[in-house]
Amino acid sequence: MNKKNIQLNRLNKEGSALLMAILILSSIIAVSFSVSRMVMTAIKTGGVQAQSVMAYYSSEAGAERVLYKIRHESMIINENSTNLFTNTTLSNGAEYRVAVKQYNPLKIISVGEFGSTKRSVELSF
Repeated sequence: MNKKNIQLNRLNKEGSALLMAILILSSIIAVSFSVSRMVMTAIKTGGVQAQSVMAYYSSEAGAERVLYKIRHESMIINENSTNLFTNTTLSNGAEYRVAVKQYNPLKIISVGEFGSTKRSVELSF
């Protein structure tokens, strides 16, 4: 072997080591980005789910308030009754609105809101 072939062989080995290092670092970065994306999605989903639960429970609170008023305070609902409770704010910052949807049979809808999420509960009797 001559001196030129030995130098080319050594350069090929050094170039392949550099290529392997770049490939390994690229794969580590790709895995890191995908894991961080999954974590961020899980965090956002958890936040939306928490808002949904708060909105649902506030709509339940509105429904229970109407039922209590009907049963214990003799609340009368007729054709003139449309919005029974409007924008009632609870201690946790959630709000609910209760309105009559239909009269015969009576259907009442309670809409709870927390953050940017709304949930509703419908009562019929």
